[in-house]
Amino acid sequence: PGFSLTHLRYLVIDEADRIIDEFKQDWLNILDHAVGLSSQLKNDFQPYMLSEPSTSHKAYQKLLFSATLTHNPEILQQLNLFRPVLFSSLATSSSIIMPSTLHENFIVCSITYKPLIVAYLIQNQLHSERIMIFVHSKKDVDRLTSLLRILLPDDIKVSHISRNLQSNKIQTRLAMFENGQIQILVCSDVVARGIDIQNIDCVILYDLPKNIRTYTHRIGRTARAGKLGRAITIVEKERLTMFRGTIKPYRRNKLKHMDIKKQDFSYMLDDYQKALETFSSKEQKKKLRQKK
Repeated sequence: PGFSLTHLRYLVIDEADRIIDEFKQDWLNILDHAVGLSSQLKNDFQPYMLSEPSTSHKAYQKLLFSATLTHNPEILQQLNLFRPVLFSSLATSSSIIMPSTLHENFIVCSITYKPLIVAYLIQNQLHSERIMIFVHSKKDVDRLTSLLRILLPDDIKVSHISRNLQSNKIQTRLAMFENGQIQILVCSDVVARGIDIQNIDCVILYDLPKNIRTYTHRIGRTARAGKLGRAITIVEKERLTMFRGTIKPYRRNKLKHMDIKKQDFSYMLDDYQKALETFSSKEQKKKLRQKK
């Protein structure tokens, strides 16, 4: 009561592509209706008015912001846009502008050694930087988190978040990550966009993104506000062709190959084997408890 949107002039929509994806909530149509409720106001306040209220009001302007936005007219039609104008930060049709302070690398490796290479990077090249690691599935989130906790020193705190985690736990872990209580955060796409976390030093893409849109959102967590940042993509040998076709063309001059040989992390192989055995044992015990 007492709140009116009839004088709304500007509607700012951030992360517009995600808003479109979640359009089943129909919130924009509800908003459009609320903006035009002059007749309802007239009925409610007629006894107190000296003159007829004006039924005319200026149409409000929509401002959409997104790192990537669909050009599909059927989807954009849902936004009820009138004579839309597109402002793009694309330098050319085959490049995407990212901060100059962002350094991008990719590593080609066997799927067998992916967790070990991440542990090696953290210990030997990234040290105790605040690192966010993106993986595809909850199963891989749990597995990688467990292996890193075994492989890394105790003073490097590793945690995880995924879509099935309760909201309050997600917020608590994000806060701990931001203030430095957690150094390594393994996560799924639940935080790939829309959440502003300060001072992330490095983003590791443990699984290859399916497209440049996902890649852009993930690496966009670092190198913010003029600060240095680093993004490292782990590419399985079997997916190298896919990588060259979906990601590399857009970042041709920015993505630098990072060569890590087996001999570089050979001293960690015994510990890695023990970590795999420990994880496997824990998983078996977990399954037995679930059957009871």
